[in-house]
Amino acid sequence: MLCFETLNLKGMQRLWGRKISDLAFGDFLQILKWVAKKKGKQLVFIDRWYPSSKTCVRFVQSKP
Repeated sequence: MLCFETLNLKGMQRLWGRKISDLAFGDFLQILKWVAKKKGKQLVFIDRWYPSSKTCVRFVQSKP
C-alpha cells in the first residue's frame, strides 16, 4: 500500500515559484498510479487536512 497526501500545489508554487512546477509531481503520480495498478498494489490519497501526524498507528486514534 502506498499513501500520498493531496497537496496544494498552487499554494506551494506561490511559496517556491517554478521549483515546484519543475518537479512534475502530477506526472510522477500518474506514472505511479499506472505502475501500482500493473503490480496489483493499492494507492491511497489522504486529504491534506487529515490529522495524520496526530494519529497513533497502534490504536488508530487521534491524539488531543
